[in-house]
Amino acid sequence: MATWQTSRLRTTLKRDEGFAFGPSASQIAPQLYLSNFFYAKSVQAMSADGITHVVSILESKPAYPPFLKGTLHIPLMDTSDTDILQHLEATTAFIKAAIEESPNNNVLVHCLMGISRSATVVCAYLVATTSMSADETIDFVREKRPIVCPNLGFRRQLETYSLQFYSRKSLAAKSVARMTGVSEGIAARMRKLTSRSDTASRGASSRTQFDAQDAVATVTVSVSSVRGDVVEE
Repeated sequence: MATWQTSRLRTTLKRDEGFAFGPSASQIAPQLYLSNFFYAKSVQAMSADGITHVVSILESKPAYPPFLKGTLHIPLMDTSDTDILQHLEATTAFIKAAIEESPNNNVLVHCLMGISRSATVVCAYLVATTSMSADETIDFVREKRPIVCPNLGFRRQLETYSLQFYSRKSLAAKSVARMTGVSEGIAARMRKLTSRSDTASRGASSRTQFDAQDAVATVTVSVSSVRGDVVEE
């Protein structure tokens, strides 16, 4: 790792003494951690947290411990004009595959300070796998790691990345709504038909009852007439 990067990180650590930096990681979600270069180069710290996969967003590829099951290095600088958008599909796919492979897998995403580049990658993963918007993911990640602050260019690219998921989720929601509407329509028709059938059955039963009563009345009248004839004789 270049000396200027380590010096820059140490300067940042002194500036933000109120936050617990150093070799520690912030758990953002189950099986997903966000941290800095100091943590990523600590074999002991990563081993203790059960880290199995690492995504590094750094200019230079770091040395990885041998126990890792998978690594992904994206060489990027932390500048507003850096194109991080082109890599978000790959980083999201890597994280998702590692997490889904086993509940025992834990993914670390890091850059130099765990503030901008790696935070953007983690937010992109959350955009792709949850219902959160780009801004909501930043707020969510910041709750877990208060220093998170993607640069303005990365924020815009994260918003662009999220648009495709808005479209997909919107189409899925509309599809569910249509299917729900169809199901409810069918159910309503069935209830209507059942209601008509019940009404018809009750009507038929009433008519049968009335016919039976009429028949009894007729028989009664006939018997009475016969009895009357007998008496008269």
